[in-house]
Amino acid sequence: MLMKYQSVVLFFLLVGNIWAQDPDQRPEESTILIEKLFVDATKEKILQNYDEAIEKYLGVLQEDPTNAVACYELSKLYEQQKDLNKAILKAEQAVTLSPQTKLFGEQYARVLDKAGDNKKTAELYAKLVKQYPSETTFYHKWAYYLTKDNKADQAIKVYQTLEKEIGVSEPVSMRKYQLYMGLGKSKKAKQELEKLLESKPNDGTYRLNIANYYASENDFEQANEWYKKTLEVEPNNPDANVALVKYFLQSGDTLRYLEALIPIFADHKQSVSAKLSTLEPLAIGLIEGKYKSYSKQIYQLGENVIATHPEDTKANLIQGELLYNNKSYKEALPYYEKALSKDKNNNILWQRVLACYEAKKDYNVLEKQANEMMELFPSQPYGYYYLGVAQVHKNNYKDAVENLEYASEIAVTDIQVQAQSFAYLGKAHTYLKSYKKAKEAFEEALIRVPNNNAVREVYANSLAVQGIDLDDALKMAEEGILQFPNNVVHHTTKGIILYKKAEYKKAAQILNKAYNLGGSQMPQTLEFAGDTAFQLDQIEQAVDYWQQALDNGGNSTILRRKIETRQLYE
Repeated sequence: MLMKYQSVVLFFLLVGNIWAQDPDQRPEESTILIEKLFVDATKEKILQNYDEAIEKYLGVLQEDPTNAVACYELSKLYEQQKDLNKAILKAEQAVTLSPQTKLFGEQYARVLDKAGDNKKTAELYAKLVKQYPSETTFYHKWAYYLTKDNKADQAIKVYQTLEKEIGVSEPVSMRKYQLYMGLGKSKKAKQELEKLLESKPNDGTYRLNIANYYASENDFEQANEWYKKTLEVEPNNPDANVALVKYFLQSGDTLRYLEALIPIFADHKQSVSAKLSTLEPLAIGLIEGKYKSYSKQIYQLGENVIATHPEDTKANLIQGELLYNNKSYKEALPYYEKALSKDKNNNILWQRVLACYEAKKDYNVLEKQANEMMELFPSQPYGYYYLGVAQVHKNNYKDAVENLEYASEIAVTDIQVQAQSFAYLGKAHTYLKSYKKAKEAFEEALIRVPNNNAVREVYANSLAVQGIDLDDALKMAEEGILQFPNNVVHHTTKGIILYKKAEYKKAAQILNKAYNLGGSQMPQTLEFAGDTAFQLDQIEQAVDYWQQALDNGGNSTILRRKIETRQLYE
């Protein structure tokens, strides 16, 4: 701290030159006082005692009103305290007292900028350019503030002046190009791009700029030619390759456009960022239902990106989203997991991974992953929700109730998850035979999402298991089957209802269909299939179904008793 303090004091002693004196003469008393005030002020500033520092710098000015360094320091302190009026006043005084000091001019410009005075800031940089004609940064800032002051024409003239000093350069030409385009002077803008290309005829970027200019002007034929010219010098230029095939899209031939992209996406030399910037809007469009006719080609593009850039996080995420949208949850999972391995703090990725494990009915892994998500995102409902779902399917209903209740409390910004939490809470209460609580939970779910299939699916199943309101449950199940013909739960529910109504032959037919739709791994489907077989005097078949239910996670004492005694208990 002492060295820093000494170096700062020495700096301002040199810059301000306020103590210059003949070494053979004793310093005057006023000079000593100013020196002491300045040193004390600087010390207070270093110690971050800003009010005391301001007071002492003001003391310096009281003794020496021409001290530019004190004005400069006060401007910085007032700026820090957000007192811009005083900061501007002191910066202006510093510049007036010492116009040749660049540091003071830059401070004055900074506080003027903060105050939004573009006109004065531009005027100040105009003066700085005259004082320091070789300082190119000042030209750029002068032009910048002229542009902010809606004086683009004058900004262009500043750049023209700079160009005379330094010759043709990409930053200057591209800025002039942007200004001309903003003014609607596209021909002059194009001349800037051509001037750059003349300076480097074989530069692929400059050729690409001209191609993009024509594309922005909707002159796709010329754009197409210039993309080809870019590829003459840079055959693997990703932007040119992708842009070239956009010609097909712009001409209305979407299929040809997508098919032309496929070999580009299969080329590992092409930039992954260029591929993803093209694929992402296509994937979003497909998910939103815009490109259903081209789903095959878009899926192929996703596969090609993964094949050429297998470790890219975003590529894996997009491929996962495409497959998830196609309800290919098992296939989507590895891509989500790879993306998640590189981005553990991505809340959306966690939700997707857990949803895939639920769809796979892998409740052991779902339970483990949900616990991990809860640790990472304790204030988010998703970990608690999926943990509760896993626990319901693993017959751990008491713990499920606790997690699902908490999920329903905190999922205030996600009505769907809140509703589904209530639905599974109702299911857990059903199995705990807390039927009143189950009904209340289901009603809460349906208040939030009256037509949600997932909620109605669980509610109908719960009513069926309880054997109450069977007509309502049957209506929900049949509506679900009509909308989702391959939904195993709706078929199981309908089978249970028919069983409860003692329509055993019809129940057997529906439960057999549920079995083939995936119920062969669902304890509930299997156990009721066994109960139905028993009622039809198919004892061996019944015991076989019950054993399958046990093998697939069913572990109730009643189920074990059925198997051991080869009798039906309800």
